[in-house]
Amino acid sequence: MQAALAAHPALQGVPLVILAYDADIDSYSGAIMHGAAAYLVKPIAPDALAEAARRLAGWKSRGDRTERRRSVRRPLLMKVDVELRRDKRRFPGHLMDASGGGCRVEVPEAVAAGELARVILHGHDDSTHVALGAEVRWHVAAPAGAHQLGLRFTGSTAALAGQLLGFAASPP
Repeated sequence: MQAALAAHPALQGVPLVILAYDADIDSYSGAIMHGAAAYLVKPIAPDALAEAARRLAGWKSRGDRTERRRSVRRPLLMKVDVELRRDKRRFPGHLMDASGGGCRVEVPEAVAAGELARVILHGHDDSTHVALGAEVRWHVAAPAGAHQLGLRFTGSTAALAGQLLGFAASPP
Protein backbone atom coordinates (compact mmCIF):
# COMPACT_ATOMS: atom_id res chain seq x y z
CA MET A 1 0.00 0.00 0.00
CA GLN A 2 2.81 2.39 0.89
CA ALA A 3 4.50 1.81 -2.47
CA ALA A 4 1.24 2.50 -4.32
CA LEU A 5 0.79 5.80 -2.47
CA ALA A 6 4.38 6.86 -3.14
CA ALA A 7 4.00 6.05 -6.85
CA HIS A 8 0.77 8.03 -7.31
CA PRO A 9 1.52 11.08 -9.53
CA ALA A 10 -0.60 13.47 -7.43
CA LEU A 11 1.39 12.57 -4.30
CA GLN A 12 4.89 13.10 -5.70
CA GLY A 13 6.88 15.16 -3.20
CA VAL A 14 4.26 14.88 -0.44
CA PRO A 15 5.76 13.49 2.80
CA LEU A 16 4.13 10.23 3.86
CA VAL A 17 3.41 9.89 7.59
CA ILE A 18 2.66 6.38 8.85
CA LEU A 19 0.22 6.17 11.78
CA ALA A 20 0.55 2.61 13.05
CA TYR A 21 -0.39 0.34 15.92
CA ASP A 22 2.81 -1.68 15.52
CA ALA A 23 5.83 -0.39 17.42
CA ASP A 24 8.16 -3.24 16.40
CA ILE A 25 11.45 -2.50 14.65
CA ASP A 26 10.52 -4.47 11.51
CA SER A 27 7.42 -2.37 10.82
CA TYR A 28 9.30 0.83 11.64
CA SER A 29 12.35 0.09 9.50
CA GLY A 30 10.22 -1.23 6.62
CA ALA A 31 8.21 1.99 6.52
CA ILE A 32 11.35 4.16 6.62
CA MET A 33 13.14 2.06 3.99
CA HIS A 34 10.13 2.44 1.68
CA GLY A 35 10.08 6.21 1.88
CA ALA A 36 7.98 7.22 4.91
CA ALA A 37 8.89 10.65 6.26
CA ALA A 38 7.72 9.77 9.80
CA TYR A 39 6.46 6.74 11.70
CA LEU A 40 4.11 7.53 14.57
CA VAL A 41 2.56 4.89 16.82
CA LYS A 42 -1.07 5.15 17.96
CA PRO A 43 -2.28 6.36 20.34
CA ILE A 44 -0.28 9.50 19.72
CA ALA A 45 -0.42 12.64 21.81
CA PRO A 46 -1.92 15.57 19.89
CA ASP A 47 1.14 17.73 20.57
CA ALA A 48 3.46 15.05 19.10
CA LEU A 49 1.33 14.85 15.96
CA ALA A 50 1.29 18.66 15.69
CA GLU A 51 5.09 18.77 16.12
CA ALA A 52 5.59 16.23 13.32
CA ALA A 53 3.27 18.22 11.05
CA ARG A 54 5.10 21.46 11.92
CA ARG A 55 8.50 19.93 11.13
CA LEU A 56 7.30 18.47 7.83
CA ALA A 57 5.61 21.73 6.81
CA GLY A 58 8.79 23.61 7.73
CA TRP A 59 10.89 21.30 5.59
CA LYS A 60 8.58 21.70 2.60
CA SER A 61 8.42 25.49 2.86
CA ARG A 62 12.16 26.14 3.13
CA GLY A 63 12.92 28.81 0.54
CA ASP A 64 16.54 27.79 -0.05
CA ARG A 65 15.64 24.40 -1.54
CA THR A 66 16.22 24.02 -5.24
CA GLU A 67 14.41 21.44 -7.37
CA ARG A 68 17.61 19.43 -7.74
CA ARG A 69 18.13 19.40 -4.00
CA ARG A 70 14.53 18.35 -3.36
CA SER A 71 14.94 15.44 -5.74
CA VAL A 72 17.92 13.98 -3.85
CA ARG A 73 16.80 14.76 -0.28
CA ARG A 74 13.68 13.81 1.56
CA PRO A 75 12.20 14.75 4.91
CA LEU A 76 12.78 12.11 7.54
CA LEU A 77 11.78 12.61 11.15
CA MET A 78 13.74 10.20 13.32
CA LYS A 79 15.32 10.34 16.74
CA VAL A 80 19.09 9.89 16.72
CA ASP A 81 22.06 10.20 19.03
CA VAL A 82 25.08 12.12 17.79
CA GLU A 83 28.41 11.01 19.23
CA LEU A 84 31.52 13.08 18.62
CA ARG A 85 34.44 10.81 17.82
CA ARG A 86 37.03 13.19 19.30
CA ASP A 87 35.82 13.09 22.91
CA LYS A 88 32.99 10.49 22.85
CA ARG A 89 30.38 13.08 23.93
CA ARG A 90 26.92 11.89 23.00
CA PHE A 91 23.77 13.98 22.83
CA PRO A 92 20.24 13.35 21.57
CA GLY A 93 19.07 14.83 18.30
CA HIS A 94 16.44 14.67 15.59
CA LEU A 95 17.07 13.78 11.99
CA MET A 96 15.30 16.37 9.84
CA ASP A 97 16.03 15.24 6.31
CA ALA A 98 18.38 12.86 4.56
CA SER A 99 19.88 11.78 1.28
CA GLY A 100 22.02 8.83 0.33
CA GLY A 101 25.12 10.93 1.04
CA GLY A 102 24.23 12.90 4.16
CA CYS A 103 21.64 14.30 6.49
CA ARG A 104 20.57 17.34 8.48
CA VAL A 105 20.28 16.87 12.24
CA GLU A 106 18.99 19.14 15.00
CA VAL A 107 20.99 18.88 18.24
CA PRO A 108 21.18 20.84 21.53
CA GLU A 109 24.85 21.86 21.16
CA ALA A 110 27.01 23.58 18.58
CA VAL A 111 29.49 21.33 16.76
CA ALA A 112 32.29 22.74 14.63
CA ALA A 113 32.59 21.97 10.94
CA GLY A 114 35.12 19.24 10.24
CA GLU A 115 34.30 17.22 13.38
CA LEU A 116 33.87 13.49 12.87
CA ALA A 117 30.72 12.03 14.38
CA ARG A 118 28.62 8.92 14.57
CA VAL A 119 24.88 9.16 14.00
CA ILE A 120 23.14 6.41 15.97
CA LEU A 121 19.67 5.70 14.59
CA HIS A 122 16.64 5.09 16.80
CA GLY A 123 13.58 3.00 16.15
CA HIS A 124 10.20 4.12 17.41
CA ASP A 125 11.13 3.95 21.08
CA ASP A 126 14.83 3.13 21.51
CA SER A 127 18.22 3.02 19.84
CA THR A 128 18.82 0.51 17.06
CA HIS A 129 22.57 0.63 17.83
CA VAL A 130 23.18 1.21 14.11
CA ALA A 131 25.87 3.89 13.82
CA LEU A 132 26.61 5.82 10.64
CA GLY A 133 29.97 7.60 10.38
CA ALA A 134 29.75 11.22 9.28
CA GLU A 135 31.62 14.50 9.03
CA VAL A 136 30.08 17.79 10.09
CA ARG A 137 30.00 19.97 6.96
CA TRP A 138 28.21 23.00 8.43
CA HIS A 139 26.52 24.30 11.56
CA VAL A 140 23.84 26.98 12.07
CA ALA A 141 22.02 28.12 15.16
CA ALA A 142 18.34 27.21 14.95
CA PRO A 143 15.35 28.69 16.76
CA ALA A 144 14.79 27.97 20.46
CA GLY A 145 18.45 27.32 21.23
CA ALA A 146 18.86 24.25 19.03
CA HIS A 147 21.58 23.82 16.43
CA GLN A 148 21.36 22.31 12.95
CA LEU A 149 24.23 20.27 11.56
CA GLY A 150 24.77 19.31 7.96
CA LEU A 151 26.44 15.90 7.97
CA ARG A 152 28.05 14.01 5.10
CA PHE A 153 28.29 10.25 5.47
CA THR A 154 31.86 8.98 5.22
CA GLY A 155 33.39 5.81 3.83
CA SER A 156 31.26 2.75 3.29
CA THR A 157 28.63 4.28 5.56
CA ALA A 158 27.35 6.27 2.57
CA ALA A 159 26.27 3.08 0.78
CA LEU A 160 24.71 1.60 3.92
CA ALA A 161 22.92 4.85 4.81
CA GLY A 162 21.27 4.98 1.39
CA GLN A 163 19.70 1.58 1.97
CA LEU A 164 18.76 2.16 5.62
CA LEU A 165 17.20 5.55 4.98
CA GLY A 166 15.16 4.43 2.00
CA PHE A 167 17.06 5.69 -1.02
CA ALA A 168 17.72 2.31 -2.60
CA ALA A 169 14.02 1.39 -2.37
CA SER A 170 12.48 4.73 -3.39
CA PRO A 171 10.94 5.12 -6.79
CA PRO A 172 13.07 7.12 -9.27
